[in-house]
Amino acid sequence: MSAILVLELLLFCLIFPYYANGLRCYICKNLSPTSPCSNSEGFASSCEKKYCTIFREEFRDPKGVLKAFYRACEDEPKYFNTIVETADHITYYRACATDLCNNGNGIAPLKIDKEIPSISNIIVVPGMKSPATNVLQDLRFYALTGIILLRGM
Repeated sequence: MSAILVLELLLFCLIFPYYANGLRCYICKNLSPTSPCSNSEGFASSCEKKYCTIFREEFRDPKGVLKAFYRACEDEPKYFNTIVETADHITYYRACATDLCNNGNGIAPLKIDKEIPSISNIIVVPGMKSPATNVLQDLRFYALTGIILLRGM
């Protein structure tokens, strides 16, 4: 009976890393002009998203005064390291893909260690999955089948 438990534990250890791959990001928002979010990193949290982000919006007049500031995590950020200027505001969108990378004041671009896909080289085929997804599904199927078979012994 103990051999079955050892095999189940081994199979669990092989499967678990695919589920525990969350990104760690700083999470906070500016609630007032004196809020510490824009000056410090804030609360570090596990995040099941792809990117850590910073959103910084300033008034044009008076120059440099914050209207809003957020550190968060997102699957699909609106922009990556982009500045959008309007008549009234300057908005900084920052995104990165490594643990606790959304630090800083939001003005300087963040380092992106993950390739960001461009629209021009993406082909969407409905119903198709990536080869990596198929491998993970096969691994999980065989591991769970093995556990079921071992339990039946």
